[in-house]
Amino acid sequence: MDKRNISKIVADKLKEFPLFKDDDVISVDLSLNFEMHIEYIKKKERNIAGATYFDICINENVCYLNKIELESEERGKGFGRRLYNIIEDIGKNLWCDRIIMTPSGITFKGEGRRDWVIRNLNYLPRGMFDVEKRI
Repeated sequence: MDKRNISKIVADKLKEFPLFKDDDVISVDLSLNFEMHIEYIKKKERNIAGATYFDICINENVCYLNKIELESEERGKGFGRRLYNIIEDIGKNLWCDRIIMTPSGITFKGEGRRDWVIRNLNYLPRGMFDVEKRI
């Protein structure tokens, strides 16, 4: 599968995200060992600080969610949960059977992110810091 096909899969799923715009940035990089690195940013400029953004890496059948963030004014409105679901769908469409991440920080309501993804998104603890979900 080439970068263009992967970008189309990602864009098609992101069209389900209420905040997605056609000029948002989707970046796909492929390594020689077939690893995929995919970034999405909801701003035309490449400054990701404080932007709605995610960064995933796919290696064999595992989707690693490296970073996810929402702009402050978008927090607490369900957009984060929707973005997690879209990332899971992207992983499924790219032959992954699980997602692994190291959640950090706190939610809009002050709950630890790791506790939130375990409680709300059905992730399971994986060691002291990581969580994992079969998709």
